[in-house]
Amino acid sequence: MILSTAAGEIRRISLTGADFTGAMAVTHCLCERKSFGEVLEWARERGIDSQETVQLHLGCGRHCGLCKPFIEYMLATGVTDVPWPCPALPASTLAD
Repeated sequence: MILSTAAGEIRRISLTGADFTGAMAVTHCLCERKSFGEVLEWARERGIDSQETVQLHLGCGRHCGLCKPFIEYMLATGVTDVPWPCPALPASTLAD
């Protein structure tokens, strides 16, 4: 991976063996360029609580699909900075 620093220098770093658990968060659908904050606001205004409905109307999850579990988590919890890797949904949100 190549990083650019604030001073403008370019450095190459290795991510082999790195553990990013809890250090990163997913905040956007990259394919549709929509933040989870935007998606959550849109969904709440319309009473939408399913990833499938978000996908149908906004396209999030339709292309690469990587954001699907993160959108499900966001809709269930209201958290828009979802930790990587995506946590399991709280038991209280799962269907009987």
